[in-house]
Amino acid sequence: MKKSTQTFLKGLAVACLVAIGGNAGAANYVATTTGAWTSGSTWLGGVAPSTNVTSDNITVNGSVIVYLDQNVSISGTSSLNVIGQLNSTAGQDLYVTNGATFTGAGSVNVDSLVLGGTSAVLGSTGSINARALTSLGLAVASGASITASESVKLAAGLLNLTSGTFTLNNNGKVYVAGGQAGVGGTAIVNLNTYDVHYIETSANAGIELYASGVRNVYIDVPAADSVLLTANWTLDDTLWLNSGKFVLNGNNVTIGGNGTVGAGGSGTISSTQSSSILITSNNSFLGSLNFTPNADVVNTLLINFANSNATVKLGSDLNIYTNLLLTNGKLDLDGNFLALGTSASVTGGSSASYVITSDDGGMSMDVPAGTTGTFMVGTAANFAPIAVTANPGSAGGVTSVGVNTGLQSGIFVGTDLALTQPVVNATWVVATDATTNVNMNIAPMWSPAMEVNGFNRTEAFVSANTNGTWDVMPAGAATASGSLYTMTRSNVTSDIGAYSVMDKDAVNSVEEVKADKGFVLYPNPVVNTLYFKMAASLNAPMQVNIYDLAGHLVKTAVANASNGVSVADLPSGFYTAQFNSGDHKATEKFVKQ
Repeated sequence: MKKSTQTFLKGLAVACLVAIGGNAGAANYVATTTGAWTSGSTWLGGVAPSTNVTSDNITVNGSVIVYLDQNVSISGTSSLNVIGQLNSTAGQDLYVTNGATFTGAGSVNVDSLVLGGTSAVLGSTGSINARALTSLGLAVASGASITASESVKLAAGLLNLTSGTFTLNNNGKVYVAGGQAGVGGTAIVNLNTYDVHYIETSANAGIELYASGVRNVYIDVPAADSVLLTANWTLDDTLWLNSGKFVLNGNNVTIGGNGTVGAGGSGTISSTQSSSILITSNNSFLGSLNFTPNADVVNTLLINFANSNATVKLGSDLNIYTNLLLTNGKLDLDGNFLALGTSASVTGGSSASYVITSDDGGMSMDVPAGTTGTFMVGTAANFAPIAVTANPGSAGGVTSVGVNTGLQSGIFVGTDLALTQPVVNATWVVATDATTNVNMNIAPMWSPAMEVNGFNRTEAFVSANTNGTWDVMPAGAATASGSLYTMTRSNVTSDIGAYSVMDKDAVNSVEEVKADKGFVLYPNPVVNTLYFKMAASLNAPMQVNIYDLAGHLVKTAVANASNGVSVADLPSGFYTAQFNSGDHKATEKFVKQ
């Protein structure tokens, strides 16, 4: 009887070895009884395999369940043949990597499963289920049914699915960390709604970014690394630019549906004139569009929100190569500059869609001699475009425009005349890069809602701020332009200036501002030192604050009439100086050469 039993066991062992095509010199372990991996009673011969198998053959027979009670690694020349079941008991992981072979028609149910690596082969035709699946590069051509309930990590190589099925459950996550996913078959990838995280290193976007179930996309690679688009892409949820660069690579991006850009993060979009960004989203963006320095050009920018009150902010400067399409919603520059190239144009623009320039920043475009450029700008509350004409014979060039709420006596400093005087509640700032032979017509536009303190548009004029005061012009009637009104100031020869619209009853207020100063500032323009004289021959020290064109404080000093204020360290440009000493105050504009 004993001999007969031994003969039977030998025969069974030989049969199993033949069945799994055992490796020469390798040990062969066959699970014949349901039980734990580390229990000898589970295995034929009473000896359990190691939990770190590098050259042995492991078989789980049909109708047998082997429970992983520890993490198990199968690698090297080893093989794993699951005919029955291989299950975790309490979150154990299975690694089948680096040359190992995984076969069988049974089922594997584990917490984390790591597959692939050098020469690894998945020949299983059964079901493979894991909470988290990590691919180290794997060819799947066996008809296996693979399901990841929470996440898939592409850590290395190519996950190449040519047959079988792959399912990532709803609300799952795909982590791209040095690997790629490829599809060679048809309808074999069942990706439900899921997020994509690019982490650890640069990546080329693959099928993970282009399937219909993509929701949140996280660019979270190191600052020097990038994620490269490989085709045109549509975003319907949130793009999080946490770190690194999102390179459009000549492709177009459409942000539609509930698409938005997340707030915060240091990541940027890298774009050239070959890529366009088309915004058709339902709502305002949570965060800003931040572009990479020297990679901040788009061919076309479309603003066409579903809601005209929706807004997208720029988090950096942006250049438009071909077209700015303003259809619905606002583009808020948020202190940055939007530059249209010499061949670019603006299409659309209305109270429902315009560029918000606010306190800082501006919009620029080329206005050649004999042409008119209409800048579709406004404040957060009001559409306030302005037309700039470079008259024939004028030196044309790039013209920049910004518009701000308020009308302060010193452009961006001093008393706000819009609080008490009959004016249009706005200040337009216009600058051109031509410094000589300038001759322009300036035509600001405004809505009735911007008229304050009984402003009378039939007896009004366009005022220019000269040396910190607003000048007075002959009054006339504004002209209707659709739902807006406009007036023109002709033959402007300054290369930079601030403009407002007042009625004739504001004249006394303007003259009072001048008279109260009793103040002379010289020389103007200035190269090194700025001097001043007070009408009352006051020689007491004055607190001097100097502001740039955008209203930023750039210099403070204490000075008196005899020693003046050094401005040699300031860049050339347009400035406003504010002087204060007790009851004596004055504000003057000057030019630093």
